Amino acid sequence: MKKIASLMAIALSLSAYDGTSKSLAGVEFGYSQLEYNADDSVLGNGSDNESFGLVGLKIGAENEEARVFIDGHYYNAGGDFDYVNSVGAGLQYLLRATDSVNFFAGINGGLVNIKFSDDGIGRSYELSSAYYGGDLGMNIALQELLDWELGVRFMAINASNTQVYTDTLSGEKVGREYTMDHMLNFYTSLIFKFYVD
Repeated sequence: MKKIASLMAIALSLSAYDGTSKSLAGVEFGYSQLEYNADDSVLGNGSDNESFGLVGLKIGAENEEARVFIDGHYYNAGGDFDYVNSVGAGLQYLLRATDSVNFFAGINGGLVNIKFSDDGIGRSYELSSAYYGGDLGMNIALQELLDWELGVRFMAINASNTQVYTDTLSGEKVGREYTMDHMLNFYTSLIFKFYVD
């Protein structure tokens, strides 16, 4: 996170002295897939995934070569999941193909919060963990101060939580650990731009 914050500070300091710099505000919609693993000393190991819709807000700044965002996302968790949300920041390098189209590649990091239940053992799990990752995508200028963005974002989480329950057959105390591995977001955004004085 310190590295990301440093890169963002550098990018913002560069844009502050660039006459082409703009402030940004965006709204994001998309689809997310969470991959996770379960480890149980009685039932063994297993992997699964859960899919969510997502909505997000982001603010930031850009110049001709880079842009930075601070963002927040809400995922419409269902099934065994009570809630999933994240807050973070990102730095993207812009490769301008034409006046109206550019491609981007970036890094991101932040904090993700997850709560879910395992009805089979009657336990709830809560995780609050740092994440890091990257994103790729493209921007299409719809107007001078309005962009349409398409992208994919990878978020590595690697956070675990263990709960103890009583096995109904043996009567022994057993630990079941869940590890949230990563999330993959496919998203589209509308980015509104404002000139910086």
